[in-house]
Amino acid sequence: MNRSFFRGILAGSILGTLIGMFSAPQRKPIPESAQNIMDNTRNMQNRAKKVLKGISKGVSEIIK
Repeated sequence: MNRSFFRGILAGSILGTLIGMFSAPQRKPIPESAQNIMDNTRNMQNRAKKVLKGISKGVSEIIK
């Protein structure tokens, strides 16, 4: 009885591993709040880049 139980556990774990490897992962939709946070972060990054470009242009002009 014990031997067949452990063989079943072993066979099930091997089958589960194989199925997990060959099946494609399912993508979960991103919640709206997380999407808003990511959008805000992108906007802030774009603003920061614009500010740094302006500063570097100003410094370049001062040096000339």
